[in-house]
Amino acid sequence: MSNVFYMPPVTLMSPNAIQSLGAELASKELKKALIVTDGVLVEVGLVSKLTDELTAHGIDYVIYDGVHPNPTEKNIEDSLTLLAQSNADFVISFGGGSSHDTAKGIALVAANGGHIRDYSKGVHLSKKPQLPLVTVNTTAGTASEMTVFAIITNQEDETKYPVVDKHFTPIIAVNDSELMVAMPKFLTATTGMNALTHAIDALSEKVGTKQRLTDLGVTEDKLAFMAQNALNDACSLTNPRKASLEEIVNIFKARM
Repeated sequence: MSNVFYMPPVTLMSPNAIQSLGAELASKELKKALIVTDGVLVEVGLVSKLTDELTAHGIDYVIYDGVHPNPTEKNIEDSLTLLAQSNADFVISFGGGSSHDTAKGIALVAANGGHIRDYSKGVHLSKKPQLPLVTVNTTAGTASEMTVFAIITNQEDETKYPVVDKHFTPIIAVNDSELMVAMPKFLTATTGMNALTHAIDALSEKVGTKQRLTDLGVTEDKLAFMAQNALNDACSLTNPRKASLEEIVNIFKARM
């Protein structure tokens, strides 16, 4: 079986790379963008570097700045409403992983319909390419600007789930170092810690961890719910043998 690697066909990388974005978009005859970002980036004026570039090339835009640090289904639903009202024909995410993941969900559901949760029960479940997506990165901790993964939070039961879909791939990714150095020092540090934590997490799977589920406040009556979520996780499809619900529950019990 061959391995398949998906990534953006165009990546702009350099100081002030965002100044090349307008021409790229104009060449694709895109007319109006839904910009997906958070309120802090708007407040500090960083988003203006993007909007100025769009305006200079005659591209209209509308801004959704309600992205949460752990993007929720509601973020996607609210953005889809704004997308429909504004008649935007493409999506630009501006920020870090949370903005990118939200924008991926918007673009995918806008083109394929349904609910973002519908695409979390397997891998590459969408039937059609998503709405054109451009990802403008302002951090260096997630690489979400060019991956086929998104992590979404169900705010009703406070669970997170991954969505893995080849159609998440942006048409253009922008990594402009001038945008990254303009970020608050705290955010720069936390994204670095995010990358480090993932590396340590991968190592801990091999060497084990002394922490117990009870240390995290988990009670035994939640194990079946947690096990079912583990089975629904798209990453479980890569396991060489599918586990049963009982097997997953027993693994959790051993860590209580």
